[in-house]
Amino acid sequence: MNTVLKVENLRKEFGGLVAVKDVSFEIKEGEFVGLIGPNGCGKSTTFNCISGLLQQTSGKVAVFGEDASEMRPD
Repeated sequence: MNTVLKVENLRKEFGGLVAVKDVSFEIKEGEFVGLIGPNGCGKSTTFNCISGLLQQTSGKVAVFGEDASEMRPD
């Protein structure tokens, strides 16, 4: 199966606060995935970095093997 989304060592900091710390995962074509955790653990921040609403501090996000930071929303 093809990799649809690959997140490698995603990190997001707000000043001195680390909101997302080195998150990595891969989603293959046909998989159904959920992101769960307690309030304040970084789920929304992770999603916002993946979708491009926030710029990650470091790490890589790739969609179908292409760097998501270079993709346009159109």
